[in-house]
Amino acid sequence: MRFISKLLLCFSIASLLGCIHEKVSDSSTAENGGLVAHSSFSGNVGENGGLVAHYSFSGNVDDNSGNGNNGVVNGAALVADRLNNLNEAYKIDDLNYIDLPHRIMNGIGDFTISLWVKFNTINEDYNNVIGAANSSQDNEFNLFYDFPNGFGVDVKGETYLNSYSGRSVEDNEWHFVVFRREGSVGVFFIDSVKSANQISVSDAVLLVEKNGLVIGQDQDYLGGGFSQLQNLSGAVDEIKIFNIALSDSEIYLLY
Repeated sequence: MRFISKLLLCFSIASLLGCIHEKVSDSSTAENGGLVAHSSFSGNVGENGGLVAHYSFSGNVDDNSGNGNNGVVNGAALVADRLNNLNEAYKIDDLNYIDLPHRIMNGIGDFTISLWVKFNTINEDYNNVIGAANSSQDNEFNLFYDFPNGFGVDVKGETYLNSYSGRSVEDNEWHFVVFRREGSVGVFFIDSVKSANQISVSDAVLLVEKNGLVIGQDQDYLGGGFSQLQNLSGAVDEIKIFNIALSDSEIYLLY
């Protein structure tokens, strides 16, 4: 539950309409208003390590990183993914969710989270995609979509919104979302387009307790207090969590 003020970073619609993302073979960069469009890159993501968990959701919630961080399904159902492959993504609605091992984000400093998400219905309150909590802080970390302002995060109980006016995800289509925290700087990438504006966030390590890391729900207390006014009503796929801040070029490779 959030009782805190929001830091709202807004981009103009005109600026965003002028932002065109083109994949080309060189390393050119185009900047337009609030977003930055980059070309494709070559190389391996996370060459220096850092991948803590990878959920491809290929019929289950097993961790494909090799770290054994398998999840547990609580009512979520397998559905087709963004490429229309059957049983390759999870639908979450009502009070359904996926529970992940808390150790994935407990004690984490710099980190990067990438995922594909589709919103079937947009709540007028928060639409929480992934959340982390402990017994004294239910908003230790959340990544959510806030209608009509845009994507945002909670970090250590503070809420930060990063608005993408004119770049709506309220279209029942799949969208690629990345959030990176590097020190006290947070930044979003939406569909491989980087926000030119950065968010100043807490750089303190996250404290996540057992049962406190979930996909699809906002926790009003550790492991519970879910509300259909704040849940994800849609589907998720290809979630990756890194305990490092990936470079821009590494993030573009994920798309």
